[in-house]
Amino acid sequence: MPSQALELAVQSDRPADGEGVVFLPLLRTIEADALRYATVTVEIDRAKCTASWTVKAPTGVQPTDIAGIKATGADESGNATTFYSNGLKGRYEEGKRVDDHVLKGQTDKVLEARNGELIKKEVPMLNARNEVLCDDDIKDSIAGVER
Repeated sequence: MPSQALELAVQSDRPADGEGVVFLPLLRTIEADALRYATVTVEIDRAKCTASWTVKAPTGVQPTDIAGIKATGADESGNATTFYSNGLKGRYEEGKRVDDHVLKGQTDKVLEARNGELIKKEVPMLNARNEVLCDDDIKDSIAGVER
């Protein structure tokens, strides 16, 4: 483990025997004019300077409980909290943020399905990292389309 990672690990308040995170390999195919993943394809038209994105729903068995959903990186995610706190997950346009970067005491709202309806639920900002990143991606995509 690199020395910087070891220095950060020593500062952690998590128990030494805590459960770790397993990163599965991201399978992709790189072609001259395309990138292909299991559920995402990006086709590049260099002559038109465009890229077309196709996103497909995942196949196979999907999570059936909250723990399973959180483990896959849902809007309210403990994994996002862990990754962000340990420097493994950054933030879009970090230099433009005006918070303390620790996000202690800050909250954001995420959607939650309750009784057949989507409601906004306030959660700690660290747990909302995936949703905030999605919001940032959407704003950036809209700005790109408008250009």
